[in-house]
Amino acid sequence: MYNSQVKHKQAGPWLLPQLALMPSLLLFMLLLAGCSVAQPTDQQNKQATTPSRIAMQLMQKLQLAEPLYDEQLIFHLLAGETLGSEGDLIGAAEEYGKAAKLSRDPQVLSRAARISMQAGAWDQLDDISARWLKILPEAADALRYAALAAAQKGDVTTSTKHMIRMIHNSDPASTGWQIAATMLADLPHTAVADDIMDRLIASDEFGDDADSLYGQSVIAWQQVDRARAIELANRASAATERLEIIEWAGQLAHASGDTESAIAHYQRALQIKPGDQALTLAYVELLRSNDQLEQAIAVLRDMPASTETLYTEATYRLEDGQREQAEALLERLLLWQPEKPEPAPVTRASVMAEPDLKRVDDPRLVHAFYTAQLADQLDRKELAIDWYGRVDGGRLQSQANLRRAYLLADTGDMDAARVALQQTRENADELQAVSSYVTEANLLQSNNQAAAAVDLMTEALQKAPGNFELTYARALAAAAAGNVELAEQDFRRLIRENPENPVLLNALGYTLTDLTDRYDEAMSLLEAAMELDAEDAATLDSMGWIHYKMGDLQQAENYLQRAWEADDNPEIGAHLGEVLWLQDKHGQAMEVWRAAAELDADHNVLTSTLQRLNVQL
Repeated sequence: MYNSQVKHKQAGPWLLPQLALMPSLLLFMLLLAGCSVAQPTDQQNKQATTPSRIAMQLMQKLQLAEPLYDEQLIFHLLAGETLGSEGDLIGAAEEYGKAAKLSRDPQVLSRAARISMQAGAWDQLDDISARWLKILPEAADALRYAALAAAQKGDVTTSTKHMIRMIHNSDPASTGWQIAATMLADLPHTAVADDIMDRLIASDEFGDDADSLYGQSVIAWQQVDRARAIELANRASAATERLEIIEWAGQLAHASGDTESAIAHYQRALQIKPGDQALTLAYVELLRSNDQLEQAIAVLRDMPASTETLYTEATYRLEDGQREQAEALLERLLLWQPEKPEPAPVTRASVMAEPDLKRVDDPRLVHAFYTAQLADQLDRKELAIDWYGRVDGGRLQSQANLRRAYLLADTGDMDAARVALQQTRENADELQAVSSYVTEANLLQSNNQAAAAVDLMTEALQKAPGNFELTYARALAAAAAGNVELAEQDFRRLIRENPENPVLLNALGYTLTDLTDRYDEAMSLLEAAMELDAEDAATLDSMGWIHYKMGDLQQAENYLQRAWEADDNPEIGAHLGEVLWLQDKHGQAMEVWRAAAELDADHNVLTSTLQRLNVQL
């Protein structure tokens, strides 16, 4: 059985936009890069009255505060930008490392440090951050890069020293602790991260104030020292009325299963800031998770009615089997008129803000999305399609479009579903475009159009070569279409890049099991997947299926029974039912098949199995 969700590590895109090389600039680069051309002389490096046009272009692009005169510096900056735009990250890092030795401009040093970090050039990053700190001893970013470089090199003492300075220079200090926690979480060597964490928490550089305790709790939780994190959070919470810290203590208590303590933390927070909607909704969810549904609903009803409160109560009612009450709340949402947002004043800060910081979702779009979701949960498909379609902007639009396409396909309007997904891609970023392509491929496969899904994924891969999700989706579609050669090609390429990914190993193993007689090879792949994740339902199903194919029905039943208990998936049910049926356990087989049909009566593996065995439920 295949698993549609697969985790992977993928290199990020080149972060530096390509510098437009004008003809004169290109000529300059060719001259400087030519093998027979000597490096600029000291005489050439003397400051001119005004920067050259090339230097001005660089200054504008890199947002440099100081003018550029040094031709060697200009050469290395241009070379770094050009190599970066061509995808040569290592080369770009080397050129920026040379540029950093010639410049005192913090922007140049910052860019050089960032590129060195992306390239994993830790010695170079160490040198750049050291130079930066000589120029600006308390520069926060320089301290962060210095701490990271030392940690990556295994120098625990130096990394801890830089982190302590970084935390001291943060306001509030908890911000510095959170940065440190993120850095430690990304380190490949957990022993180094744990050592730094212990030294930071044990350091006498920090007092017992709430902010420091809070920061230490964050870093302990990040390093999976749960008991220490909770103890520090409780001490921090007891010493302050700062909501962020009290909420953190409540979140940790909830995550550790101590719901009563979590509720007490949130009750205290609400005493400090009564009526806060986000805080109250979090408190309500805690009550519900602690089997206090009526208390949760009572708190919701005491709050001013809003999209969020109506939707939350409706989902609680529906979960509790109170469909009639949930339907009534949907009717209220359909009539609800959220306030039109006031246009934000235009200020210098708002103009300069990053795009994500400028985006504040229109309450009407949020309302449309939640209304659509509730209609969807109540199986009011046409209504949900209508309201998902009203989410015509904001951060929820992509999610709404994808779900709307699924519903359109589910109602039989496959053409409209595909048009909706194609329209989604018109103004989408790469991540959204990939999601829409994969969604369309899944819809095609579920409608027995696997070959069309292969063609679609091939088209998508021409636009985003090597993309992991698209390659995996094409492999699945190729397997569904019976194209073993293409499926194997794609799966093997992904496995070369992710050799210890159990989902990929299982996918190829299942493909070879289901579509070929290469059982020994398939078994090796599935056993490798089992070693990495022995409880994965999809892999258990595949192990059951290969034993079935090899004639060992008892062993097949054992694996498939474990898979069915872990995940009552219709495909697993189809496989388990077939193995039971062939052992003359017809009553048990019918019971499993009926349960699978309740989940999805039209599942293609289930329906084809029943047709092949001439069984009617």
